[in-house]
Amino acid sequence: LARPHIPGAYIWLYWLNPFRYTYESLAIAMMQDETFVCGPLAGANCTNQTANSLMISFGFAPGNNSLDWWYWFDQIVVALYTMAWIIATFIALKLFTFGSR
Repeated sequence: LARPHIPGAYIWLYWLNPFRYTYESLAIAMMQDETFVCGPLAGANCTNQTANSLMISFGFAPGNNSLDWWYWFDQIVVALYTMAWIIATFIALKLFTFGSR
């Protein structure tokens, strides 16, 4: 679901979802500055002819920041999520011992 179509009450889930940052950074890395050629079957549906305008229409890179800025922001957030899960796993393994009596 694209960010512009998410109801305001649920937008916080969009910003907390770690898969959003992974998906967005992957899409920016793979598609940035690509150009699409519309075929004869596209007709009037060919509104986004560059990948950058397509990604912005899906809600990537909100605000006035560039796609490069959002790519690195997403990479940092994914790294922080990874470190948080590693730390949480370490704490859980130290605090909880299963199988011992």
